[in-house]
Amino acid sequence: YRVLLFEHVDRAAPEVLGLVSQILSTGRITDTHGRCLDMRNTVVVMTSNAGTDAILSGATKRVVGFAAPPLPVALTADDETQLVRHVTNLLGDDVCGAVDDVVLFRPLSDEAGRAVVRKALDECLAQLFENRLIEVVASDSVVQHIVDSGGFDPATGARALRGLVADLVVDFLTEQILDGVLRTGSRVTLSVQGGVLLSCAEKAPMVASNTQPTAPTSTDPLGRP
Repeated sequence: YRVLLFEHVDRAAPEVLGLVSQILSTGRITDTHGRCLDMRNTVVVMTSNAGTDAILSGATKRVVGFAAPPLPVALTADDETQLVRHVTNLLGDDVCGAVDDVVLFRPLSDEAGRAVVRKALDECLAQLFENRLIEVVASDSVVQHIVDSGGFDPATGARALRGLVADLVVDFLTEQILDGVLRTGSRVTLSVQGGVLLSCAEKAPMVASNTQPTAPTSTDPLGRP
């Protein structure tokens, strides 16, 4: 068995949608030379953001005044019908008629966005410790600062959050290393005060006298390849 993923399938050219329809209906693809590719044991997954704008705009219209519209905690029956109709109009009856099931997801919450940021931060800081023996702990204020910096959009999800981690945190730590603030054995806590990223040392840098860490071969201050 194998999984075939078509991401943002609503953006596909008509020729690609024709191939998708052939896969779903016959379970095989035949090229111009007569060669056949058996895809009967393939799970086909297609993703799309089609209709998201309409759902979010509907939530906005239900808010009075200048208050920010809350994200819908669940899709109503009307929302589901509207989304399915929108996808059918974009992909055509041939493709949608051959699909076994349509799974609808509500927009990501702020809590989910914070979880994505925390995971990306943990991966980045673990890499820094592995390459430079510098231990950095990021407080919850750092996570919230990244989420609030425009990287989380309910319409498009959390795609930009990892980029913001690199722009806001990795660049900041790189400057700290180049300036000599962070050295091997340093342990600091990152926090945000007044919208500014700050580092607070928890102990003085210490390096064992008998062993010296091997300098990373990468020229990147964080040891990235």
